[in-house]
Amino acid sequence: MTKATIVLIRGLSGSGKTTLANLIVSDDENRISVCADDYFTDDAGYNFDPLRLKESHEWCKERTLEYIKDGYEVVVVHNTFTRKWECDPYIEMARQNDCIVHVLNMYDAGLNDSELAARNIHGVPAHVIQNQRKRWDKDVYRDRKPPQHQPSFGGYPSHPSFGGYPAQPPYAAYGQPQYGYAPQGDFGRKPPRTAR
Repeated sequence: MTKATIVLIRGLSGSGKTTLANLIVSDDENRISVCADDYFTDDAGYNFDPLRLKESHEWCKERTLEYIKDGYEVVVVHNTFTRKWECDPYIEMARQNDCIVHVLNMYDAGLNDSELAARNIHGVPAHVIQNQRKRWDKDVYRDRKPPQHQPSFGGYPSHPSFGGYPAQPPYAAYGQPQYGYAPQGDFGRKPPRTAR
């Protein structure tokens, strides 16, 4: 039996997390996605309540664990995950349930705050996205106190909870994430200028 995989997709609002989650899950019945925003969605649509935000994130963690226990091969969790401590419960969940974990960083998909505000589906304004950007932790795998010797491969840090990763980066199957990385496709953006 293969190990289940938890894929954490993190990025600012409007960076394409949901689009990437949908691409990963596709029509595969062994894959499922979940996010805290799902908590606010019902038959009537999306109805965000900031007073229930903490509750929505607890619900998201519970659904993730439930999907692992239900036998899904891949569970994709797509939240902003701006801070390391927001990823930590999922990384610990993966460790406790003998799952593989991958973290994909969308960051801002190469867009500024106004472009992200115009593009996101939940109406998150530019000033909120600016705050997300200010609190962004670049490396969610790092420990607060680095160990004396931490094995790595190919320049990618390994997470000590797992005793290192296999011979390829954990996100190799999904493309090479970078800060400002966007999945394949132009997503309405102009191609970069080339020198003449």
